[in-house]
Amino acid sequence: FKAFKFKSFKLQFHRGYYMNIKYVFFDCWDTVIKYHENEPNGDMKAIHPYLVEKDKVSPDDLSNMLKEIEKKYYSQNEWEVPCTSLLALLIELNGLHLTISYEEAEKIMVRKFLVPEPMPQINLMLDYLNKKGIKHSILSNTTISEELTKEFVDRLLPNNSFEFLVASSRVATKKPQPLFFKLGAAKAGVKCEECLYIGDTFSSDVFGSSSANMNPAWLNWKNKQPNPNYHVRDFIEVENYEKLINILEGKVL
Repeated sequence: FKAFKFKSFKLQFHRGYYMNIKYVFFDCWDTVIKYHENEPNGDMKAIHPYLVEKDKVSPDDLSNMLKEIEKKYYSQNEWEVPCTSLLALLIELNGLHLTISYEEAEKIMVRKFLVPEPMPQINLMLDYLNKKGIKHSILSNTTISEELTKEFVDRLLPNNSFEFLVASSRVATKKPQPLFFKLGAAKAGVKCEECLYIGDTFSSDVFGSSSANMNPAWLNWKNKQPNPNYHVRDFIEVENYEKLINILEGKVL
């Protein structure tokens, strides 16, 4: 085992690790694109006009209830359910109903509530992979539909070369479950050990991909500490894509 330390990032690997990367997977949120909310409780304000009994519960109360539901939901790490299911629980628990479908409500919520933007240097990273001839895709946890997630990515990165995008909301399993990573490798037609997985969250991205025998790269732009409950022996840690490219150029690809 070797550890290489640099001024602003570190690379950890043992002999032979990261030497045969044939495919790169990206997490989506906070790795390829990020977002901020346009206003407090804007999710429920966006769909409140479509509630038949809209005077029964305020948008703020609905939004706070949804946050409590999500807190309970995100405490489990086994399976994913789509945003529409969580929305149905919220609406029907309050004896309400919508004049539109839950799928339509999700689109209104997401498009009006979330303000997305590309991650810094993501185009630099994608250009680098294209020059190297390394295929790449997005493999990401999200309750948002795969269709809407892809819509955001394609709008913000119109010339992207992602082969496909898999959202956990469509396939039930999610990170850090090894099944999710194995699904991505199967779709790409490669072995897990031939893949580099890039993500911003230690527990789901670094630990999860490592558990599936992928090679993790932690895009730690939030300057977090590794979760001590998730032991991972070998991973790359960088704060931005430029430094990741320097590592890959010098040690991997």
